[in-house]
Amino acid sequence: MAALIDWRARPLRTVRHHMALVEAAVAEYARALWEQAAPHRLRWLRHVLRKLRPLLSRLAVRTFEPDEVLLEQYIRQFSVDYSAPDLTGVLEELGQKIAVQYGFLPSDPRAERLEREFRKILEGDLFTYWRGLTDPRRLARRLAELRRQNQSTQRIIEQLQLEYAADYFTAERVVRTLYTAGANNAQLAALKAHGYTHKRWLTARDNRVRVAQGSSRFDHRQMDGVVVPIDEPFVTPAGSRLLYPGDRSLGAPPGEVMNCRCTVVGVVLGNESAHPSRGNFDAPAPPARPRNQTWMPTGSPWH
Repeated sequence: MAALIDWRARPLRTVRHHMALVEAAVAEYARALWEQAAPHRLRWLRHVLRKLRPLLSRLAVRTFEPDEVLLEQYIRQFSVDYSAPDLTGVLEELGQKIAVQYGFLPSDPRAERLEREFRKILEGDLFTYWRGLTDPRRLARRLAELRRQNQSTQRIIEQLQLEYAADYFTAERVVRTLYTAGANNAQLAALKAHGYTHKRWLTARDNRVRVAQGSSRFDHRQMDGVVVPIDEPFVTPAGSRLLYPGDRSLGAPPGEVMNCRCTVVGVVLGNESAHPSRGNFDAPAPPARPRNQTWMPTGSPWH
């Protein structure tokens, strides 16, 4: 925990340390999560296709295109009695590890609270994860697409089994999102325990940091260096309120938190000017923000 005192003066080192922990968690847990979910997902697919096969065979000899809405209704009907797998065991250890990484002993009441909060997020994310893997609309759309390519029923089944066994990226997204939320929650608790009065948002400072473009209004690059009182929420350019990067307790939408890699660090305003000159800091100029948010240079340029 002593390292926290120095991070205020070394934000780039803090970012790199946080990023290393995020990627290590993804490497360790995403594969395990997918390996547990994939067999169950394939069994669901075979279960649905076995019941759909007579319908697919009839569609194969007709002249009109398959009705995606009809297929989706059948898939939903056939999935009603198919239970989702229990995936919580794969990631429960991650919540315990995060608390330890940020200096909380297992017997510390704060560690128990952090783990409860992590589990609440975990259960919601895993439900969404499984629902996304077995989305009837997605399967219906793919079935219709393959049918329009004049694929045989057997070829459709074989193709779908290959596709549904290969997708692993959603597991990575779940782990990365969960780790960022859990780690920043623990970090904030540690900052409060050390007496910090303010907190600062730091991004990963690379070309993957989200910016508002096209139909997306979510922008974290403009959040880099924003400082608020320790108990107040950050307010993003999209108007979302977050106690820390990855926080969803105040209603932040998925676009603000999914795959987020930002972190939070402590600030003592008695040691830093709230309005210093930008000097050589190369970050974009901050937009207008609520009065309790201050943008502060962190001492390290974008690269």
